[in-house]
Amino acid sequence: MCDVQSYSPFFSSHIDSEYSFPDLRPQATAIVNFFAEVHKDWQATKKEWHDRAISQLDAWEYALDEKIPNFPIQDKIDSFGRKLKEEFAPLTAFNTWLDSNGDGAFFEQLATFLVKLPARVVRNIVEVLYNIVHTAIYAAVHPLKALNQLAKLLVTLVYELTKPETWTMIGAGMVGAGAGQLAVTGNPLSAIGIGIGGALLIGGLSVGALQAALEAEEGKRGEAALKNLELQAKEIPEAMLTGFCMGLLIGAISKAVPSKQLPFRRESLSILDGINGSGMLGSELWKP
Repeated sequence: MCDVQSYSPFFSSHIDSEYSFPDLRPQATAIVNFFAEVHKDWQATKKEWHDRAISQLDAWEYALDEKIPNFPIQDKIDSFGRKLKEEFAPLTAFNTWLDSNGDGAFFEQLATFLVKLPARVVRNIVEVLYNIVHTAIYAAVHPLKALNQLAKLLVTLVYELTKPETWTMIGAGMVGAGAGQLAVTGNPLSAIGIGIGGALLIGGLSVGALQAALEAEEGKRGEAALKNLELQAKEIPEAMLTGFCMGLLIGAISKAVPSKQLPFRRESLSILDGINGSGMLGSELWKP
């Protein structure tokens, strides 16, 4: 019933010791050396703000389970969902294989990547649709927990938006989505989405490389910047092609449905498709 994995019954009693700094006070003398080197374990005691926020939200969810247990109908639906998850468990191994490019030479990995790319795009689109359905069902079955999950989603989203790589993927998805809608609808306003996506793509690549260079050691900054660009470039084709296919799909739907029946403007869809193509609505943001 309780899907909180990281909560500990000792959370409240150990929270001070978990997040506190090591005792740096001198033991043999009363004179404090303010220029002393920072304790080497300081980074080990420091937790990112989003980890602390998620831990607190997990604790609240655990407390909610204790104070308001599930109704029998909720337990039955959860049990059915677990059985479905067990039936589709082999897909985990398939996804691992699908995401792997092998350990061969560069051109062998490139060939493997190009062969698997269409299957990855289909998987990403199915995953987005699954997450939408799963979220709707989960919110209906567990309305109180859904609010907690929404808070986790917002915390994770804000944290991910602090990373340059996230903006790179959003930009790539928007470029692909705009191109897909432009191919289907022929609407020139889709070019605006392509332009915005291109700006985000270039900005994410530039800031990511610069940040990696600044954080690297002296003499290795150029190598670190190139490494960061290489890592980002590997993810761009998949995000862009996923966005393109989403743009084709949404563009075809918006073209088939009269515009008066749409609750939003067609040109705004390219932004949503770009986020979908970037993986921001992936399974890591919404977990049962």
